[in-house]
Amino acid sequence: MKVKELREGLSSLRNTLKSWQVSKDTSKSLERLETLLSGFDDLTVIQFCNKAEKALTGTTPKQSRKSVKLHQDAIDQFTDELSNIGEDRVLFLSFFADLKADKRIRLSELKQVANSYIGNNKTYRNKSDAFEDIELTFEAKISTTRRLKNTSDIF
Repeated sequence: MKVKELREGLSSLRNTLKSWQVSKDTSKSLERLETLLSGFDDLTVIQFCNKAEKALTGTTPKQSRKSVKLHQDAIDQFTDELSNIGEDRVLFLSFFADLKADKRIRLSELKQVANSYIGNNKTYRNKSDAFEDIELTFEAKISTTRRLKNTSDIF
């Protein structure tokens, strides 16, 4: 809905209220609101609300969310450990248990660790999906190495 349509609706409402002999203050308030909106006829109501909120608070709705401070030290630690594990399943399982138990690792940190290890830029909805991708990638790397080794033994 455009602001112009909203203004027209307010005008109709004001005229209806006048015919019902509503107080002049109410009519004047609606007329003032129409006048204020008149400079924004090309905007949608949502765009207008975003502009108004930004003017009143200095932020837009998306900016008002708390910014999450990442535990970069934990991200670096787990990313380094994961890259140094190689194909050792015992080391991986020990690492994986530590990763799951670490309280510093929230979804945002785990996402960065997983994406670094997997080599993508995936967005995860929950930690279990990220853990699953890390585990599947480890298994895929082992499987690929075995196949390459078996192939090289043939030749």
